[in-house]
Amino acid sequence: MTYTPPDTYTVNMLTGLADVLNASGAGVYHGPTGTYTSAERGIYFSAMPPDAVQGISITRYLDVPDIIAINHVRVQVLTRAGTNPLDGEAITDLVRDTLHDKNHVALNGVHVDRIRLESFTPLGPDDNGRFEYSQNFTLTGNRYSVQNP
Repeated sequence: MTYTPPDTYTVNMLTGLADVLNASGAGVYHGPTGTYTSAERGIYFSAMPPDAVQGISITRYLDVPDIIAINHVRVQVLTRAGTNPLDGEAITDLVRDTLHDKNHVALNGVHVDRIRLESFTPLGPDDNGRFEYSQNFTLTGNRYSVQNP
C-alpha cells in the first residue's frame, strides 16, 4: 500500500520545500517514505536517520499567525555533509541560494509570499565526524487566501 501524506497547509508546504530543494540539486526527495542510497543526500522531515552519512532534514518549529491572517511559519533546514566541512559549506550555500529572499513561491499548492533566512549556524561534527549545519527560514503567506484554500 502506498502512503499518501495528508492534504494540509503545513504538510503541503513542507513537501513543497522538499520538492524545491530536490529540483535545485541540494538533495534528493523520493517522497515522504522514500529510501535513499548512501550516495544520495536524502531529504527527510523532522529527523535524519542516524546512519545517513549526508542528508537534509526539514522541520517546522513555529507557526505564528498575525492579526490580519498573515502566517509566519518558521522552518529549520538541517544539513549533514559527511566528514569534510567544505562539503557542508557548499550544501549550505546551495540551500540558502535556493530559498532565501524568494517571493511568490508555490510549494505543493501552497502560495508563499516570501521566504527569508533568519539565522545560520554550523553545528560542528557529530559523534561520527559528520559536519552539520542549521539554517532557519521564515515562510510568510496568507494561510486563508483564495490561493491557499
